[in-house]
Amino acid sequence: MGDANFTAVSPYRRIETALTRREARCVTRSRHAATVGKNSGKPQGRDRVRNREEPMHSRWSMVALLGALAALASAGTTRAADVPRIALADFYYLDTSGEPGDRASEHQQRVDLFETVLREELAATGRFEVVALECPLPECGVGSLSVEDAVNAAERVNADYVLLGAIQKISTLVGTGRLDLVNVPQRRSSMSRVLSFRGDSDEAFRRAAEFSARNVVEADLSPAAEGAR
Repeated sequence: MGDANFTAVSPYRRIETALTRREARCVTRSRHAATVGKNSGKPQGRDRVRNREEPMHSRWSMVALLGALAALASAGTTRAADVPRIALADFYYLDTSGEPGDRASEHQQRVDLFETVLREELAATGRFEVVALECPLPECGVGSLSVEDAVNAAERVNADYVLLGAIQKISTLVGTGRLDLVNVPQRRSSMSRVLSFRGDSDEAFRRAAEFSARNVVEADLSPAAEGAR
């Protein structure tokens, strides 16, 4: 499970807090290993939907994410397959719009629609074998799992990648979201995107899901690109 201190402010607060703590521990271990090695002499969708690369100074920085992934246990062997297998985590949803009334059921239906369209779009390209992330919790995503637990769950279904994400409703007209594609065997981030879209309707969520799928499909997952990250 993630931090018990999680508060409904950001869809990523749970992960942000956990990763920041792990990053400090990982940096300490890395510096220690470098010192030992040196002393020993041994080698060491539509136009309305937009995306951007996450900057280094972001609240959930790539440094923090990579630090968390580096702190995981050894990956094990890579599953041999012509088509990589991608596990889709449940998308976490947060409504901070302040709108009156209880619309939880309506919003859940739209999140379900988003996940269905995303899964179908990814599968239709033939680039991935799509499987669901499985865990003993009602939801298997960043709302209830740490990055470490999500990657471990993906490993149990023999996935090469796991896609984590969240959607936040800022107002009636504005929504935002985040996608993170993690290389399971290598324990490193392969892609991070922040999305913004307009509208709180089935069509808006469908377009956002289609655009998200294109981002994943078009991501450069070649060994050269993975090694450069």
